Amino acid sequence: MKALFVSILVALSGAALAQAPASTSPQQRQAMEKIAWMAGVWEGASTMDRGPQGQAQNISWERVRRAAGGTALLVEGRHWRRLPEDKRGEVVHDAAALITFDAASGKYRFVAQLADGSYQANEAWMDGDVFVWQTRSPHGVVRFRISHEAERWTERGEFCPAAEGAPCKPFFQMSLARVGETRD
Repeated sequence: MKALFVSILVALSGAALAQAPASTSPQQRQAMEKIAWMAGVWEGASTMDRGPQGQAQNISWERVRRAAGGTALLVEGRHWRRLPEDKRGEVVHDAAALITFDAASGKYRFVAQLADGSYQANEAWMDGDVFVWQTRSPHGVVRFRISHEAERWTERGEFCPAAEGAPCKPFFQMSLARVGETRD
């Protein structure tokens, strides 16, 4: 009888734990709320400076969905070469990303997987109302700044050479309009 009682107690405690709500800190929720505006489907245009090859004009699309009870953003980004009459050409960029906030370190985590198989663990932070993310290489830092106003997403990228005192050079600009919603 004692063994049966212990078994029932263990089973009930396991069920209670399985139903317990996920624990998130107020700091984590507040941090993710600052970028919750990104959730939705966005379309527009981007321009990338490719150096001697000139500028590339693209049609751009982003789909962002809140996940894990609002503690994560799942991001899909795709860019197509812009053809005449604003038609989509070949895919020139295809990526998936996950953005979260680690309350213990007080930092955002931004990891991305690109279609070419490469993976990036990026640094990210808020600069006022602007979400900034960057990746480092031996040659320097590639930094993007994402801002919004009403139903517009604006993203600008710059390359900052590793050489001491070398100025950063803008190379990317994207302007998107919200065209749809996503479900949490």
